[in-house]
Amino acid sequence: MATYDFDFVKNTALLRPLRKDTNTIVSLYQAKNYEDELIHLRKGEEKLVNYVYQIENIDLSLFPHGWAQATLGDRLNHLREMKLFPYKIMDLFYDIKHLGNAAVHSGGEFSQDQGQQGLAAWHDLLVFLVNTYSGGHLRYAKAAIEEEYINNQATWYAPRENKLKTNKGARTQAKIDKASSVWNGNTMTIIKWIAIAVLLILIGRYLLR
Repeated sequence: MATYDFDFVKNTALLRPLRKDTNTIVSLYQAKNYEDELIHLRKGEEKLVNYVYQIENIDLSLFPHGWAQATLGDRLNHLREMKLFPYKIMDLFYDIKHLGNAAVHSGGEFSQDQGQQGLAAWHDLLVFLVNTYSGGHLRYAKAAIEEEYINNQATWYAPRENKLKTNKGARTQAKIDKASSVWNGNTMTIIKWIAIAVLLILIGRYLLR
């Protein structure tokens, strides 16, 4: 049974909101209760994704039906569209979602490999949070992710910052466009009322002749 070092979770203030979830997930994996482990991973991921939205201060009004109605899939898809994170990191989010959904809906037995896959994904998502937001230099459990990080250290986090600024700029521009539209609409309404008032004055003067 593969094990992963989660000691960094209790030593990182950033991860305090996720400590209880992590302890539960690790305990279930060690107890070989892979179905419940995957179910708790799915629940923990919802909290993690919401936490990312909070950290990034993402505008929740962008969801057409409101944040409360947005599913985990909706929230993940929006993160992917914003291109804040490397593709391999987004893949980890979707791995946990798919494994968790299978555990919630199937009620069948799950293998150690599936439990290990979910645990490794959770580990590496937490590592990414620490390395991204706390300036950490933790190693990833998945060899493919660690290799890509090593080969692209100069740009692994930089694109995220650039995309974040771009998206913030786009949201700001959207607000400006909306305000401009409202202003233009109000201006046209005022002009119409002025025209009506002038017309009434002219009519009144004509009738008084």
